Amino acid sequence: MSSRIFVSAASKEFRSLRERLAASLQQAGFEIEHQNIFPQTSADTVRTLADLLKDCCLVIHLVNHQLGSVANELALTDLLHSIPAEDFLPKHPELRKALGDLSGITYTQWEAFFALHFGVPKFLYHTAEHFLGREDELKLLDSNWDEA
Repeated sequence: MSSRIFVSAASKEFRSLRERLAASLQQAGFEIEHQNIFPQTSADTVRTLADLLKDCCLVIHLVNHQLGSVANELALTDLLHSIPAEDFLPKHPELRKALGDLSGITYTQWEAFFALHFGVPKFLYHTAEHFLGREDELKLLDSNWDEA
């Protein structure tokens, strides 16, 4: 079994928390991954994120005010060559329907959706303050979070 854990929150808002969490997990013998290790501007960024997440033993999704950057159209097109839209999130039809054509999804949101898609165990963390204004999105994730 993999000892890789993906820790999200690319924004500065949770950077300190992510760094402390990563350091603790590394001391416990885990390999830590996050999306800052590759550029978010290349045409294969979403697929690279998918490839990175699919073999992790856990995804820790830190939710903050900042949604992050929306995946560019070339990166989405590249992803859909490896995972056709109709094959994405087959165990979560309501979530899949809500995502529509998959455009407008930020890289941070892709992290959570890939964890669901690949059946990687997940831990969703947010404060009450970070929940405000994102209730619909987080309820959608929370309602699908433990299904696999």
